[in-house]
Amino acid sequence: PVAARDVAGAARLAQSWGIPRHGDYASVLSSREVEAVYIPLINGLHFEWAAAALKAGKHVLIEKPLTSNAEEARALARLAASRRLVLAEAYHWRHHPIARRLREVVMSGEVGDPVHLEVTAGFPTPDLLSSWLESALGGGQPGGTRRAKMDVALGGGSFMMQGCYTIS
Repeated sequence: PVAARDVAGAARLAQSWGIPRHGDYASVLSSREVEAVYIPLINGLHFEWAAAALKAGKHVLIEKPLTSNAEEARALARLAASRRLVLAEAYHWRHHPIARRLREVVMSGEVGDPVHLEVTAGFPTPDLLSSWLESALGGGQPGGTRRAKMDVALGGGSFMMQGCYTIS
């Protein structure tokens, strides 16, 4: 099923992809047909809906960052473990063959013992990013949900969106 705050939006998405069912978040979590959920919501909603999914007995794949802070992350990890459910953060690069090969090379000693690692990342400013998101993804009002991705109060911001790749 497809879930959304806007059930009509969920219906449109479900229809466009040939998915037979849709509903709001609570109805999808209460469905016995659903074993796992993917949570791509605004960062500040990750904890609330991941906890709800785990409490409903669902495995959870959640977009990065897992939560907005370490306390919430530990709480989700404890909840998942207590219910023997999978809780995974959606870092696709970790499963890429290049990442696997890099680990093999480093761990084998082929390049010697690493003594220094420096990682840099670039990202557009919040205003440029918000403008790009508005035009690329469409919809939304200035200051609306697209801008929320950069709102620190909602768990957003450059570091929470992309900077986490450099430390993962």
